[in-house]
Amino acid sequence: MPLGRRYPEIDPELDRLVTSLLRRDPGARPDSAAAVAEELEQLATRRGYRWQLPASDAGGNELLADDPAEADLLPRPGSGP
Repeated sequence: MPLGRRYPEIDPELDRLVTSLLRRDPGARPDSAAAVAEELEQLATRRGYRWQLPASDAGGNELLADDPAEADLLPRPGSGP
């Protein structure tokens, strides 16, 4: 079931990306993690967000980030709620 049918408030472009990641046929999925990251970057930019990796993973292991205090999906100043 597409994510958007269960959660109608989800962004349609994000729904399409998630659906593409879950396709059974590996050849129908995005080519690489870099391609997915690029798609997320474009989606975030169109929606007024900036995309950064988190500073640490769920286990508390440090990850690379430009500014750990801002390492998340954050609204740009003045971009709305």
